[in-house]
Amino acid sequence: MSKPTIVLIPGAWHVAEHYSLLTPYLNDAGYQTLPLTLPSSGSDPAIPDFTADVEEVRLNVVPLLDAGKDVVVVMHSYGGIPGSSAMKGLSKTDREAAGRPGGVTALVYMCAWMLDEGVSMFQGGGGRGGKGGPSSFKIENDRSTHLDAVNAMYHDMPVDVAEGFVAKMRPFSFPVRYSPVTYAAYKHIPTTYLLAKGDKMIVYERQLELVQNAGVPITTFTCGASHSPFASRPEYVAQVIRHAAGEKVDVKAD
Repeated sequence: MSKPTIVLIPGAWHVAEHYSLLTPYLNDAGYQTLPLTLPSSGSDPAIPDFTADVEEVRLNVVPLLDAGKDVVVVMHSYGGIPGSSAMKGLSKTDREAAGRPGGVTALVYMCAWMLDEGVSMFQGGGGRGGKGGPSSFKIENDRSTHLDAVNAMYHDMPVDVAEGFVAKMRPFSFPVRYSPVTYAAYKHIPTTYLLAKGDKMIVYERQLELVQNAGVPITTFTCGASHSPFASRPEYVAQVIRHAAGEKVDVKAD
């Protein structure tokens, strides 16, 4: 049986290139990977809501399914909101019921917003700068730039490496934080949540609440990383994703 394709959805300010340390570990394990860049990161002018982000996810996932591939969707931070909302009708069960090939077989929320339908990132407690507060943002024409990203998101790696990741960040369309989830995919597709104890953007305690409030069984793994385990713990994150994909992987304690 062929392995599923791993689609990687970034969070606010982030782009496909931010997964550059993670994808080789998955590729070496036999997985095809597709990291995405959402319109909300870099769009000028700012987009008014997350509609374009949801469409971008579906435009990339649906062709894979139509080609008969199974897919595991990995979401980071804000990416959990458009990522989840884009999954309606794409689960393996839904696709089989519709007589269509392929399907999304698993979800991985990586210190991501896993929220119920009707709840936006802002309502869930996000879009405020985490521990850094709103003063950590610079907002011009509804486009936000993070002013202290190394400390907020990449504080658990060498500064020069962290600065390289920060240099790839793009302005984020701030109105998107008010878009409510339209489909709580974790209620319908097997889900893994990767918690990060050192996270300053979605603090560990809030991540625990998201899991506890899910109302369905969620497989969890915990690491000591910052908000960006894909950069500081890429091998560990790859193990978690492979486990979610159905591999018998002994995920080593972080």
